[in-house]
Amino acid sequence: MNIIKKEDIYFDRLDMLHCRQASRSYIYIQDRELVYKILKNPTSQHKEVLDIFSSYNKDFLIKIKSYIMSESKGNLLLDGYQYKYIEGDVLQNFIIKNEPEVYIKVLEETSKKLKEFHSLDGRPVFGDFHFYNIIIDNLLRPHFIDIEDCGVYDYRCNALPNEYLDYCDFKDYPIEKNQSADRLNFMLELFKNIYGRNVLSIGDYTFEESLEKHPELSYLKQIYKELNKDHIGIPDVPYLYQLKE
Repeated sequence: MNIIKKEDIYFDRLDMLHCRQASRSYIYIQDRELVYKILKNPTSQHKEVLDIFSSYNKDFLIKIKSYIMSESKGNLLLDGYQYKYIEGDVLQNFIIKNEPEVYIKVLEETSKKLKEFHSLDGRPVFGDFHFYNIIIDNLLRPHFIDIEDCGVYDYRCNALPNEYLDYCDFKDYPIEKNQSADRLNFMLELFKNIYGRNVLSIGDYTFEESLEKHPELSYLKQIYKELNKDHIGIPDVPYLYQLKE
């Protein structure tokens, strides 16, 4: 992997990105060609996890071009990484800008990529599965970013979305960091982004009315009811695309 020293980067010549993706990092864009991500609290685990995900060479995972490092007491320590800019929009914004017949297909494709992600060696767990951690490119292909906090092999994921934590707190479920939690996170994010509120606050009338206007969403009814039920632990929901099979 190529290495760039942090002190050799002219940050004043880059455009700083202000978004939720930057909550644990600083993100800079160079001519809409390269992204420089500087982690606020980098650890040795970040470097090791990034090494593992880079080895998979999957088209839906960001392609890291270089590590950004600083020298400390004769050692090079990770500060962040550089990857190719992806022309497109985060999934959260894509849903807002498009009609259900368009975004539901993209959501199904994203769920297929999540299944493929889960099938990789080391049983990876995304953890912080927010829809702003997914970029939809101009060909409507999903790309997973913010992968340094994912779990894989013996490394535990370092972040979980508030939507999931709030849901578990309300339902009094234990917090889990596994692939079942990823699938649940996906569904919770889906309802939050489509309806603008968490799944427990939508209400049956609002939900049924939406299905009358947009019958292409009707197959979500099964999951809507499942998420509102009480379970012993977090509900074991399927991948979205499996609901049509």
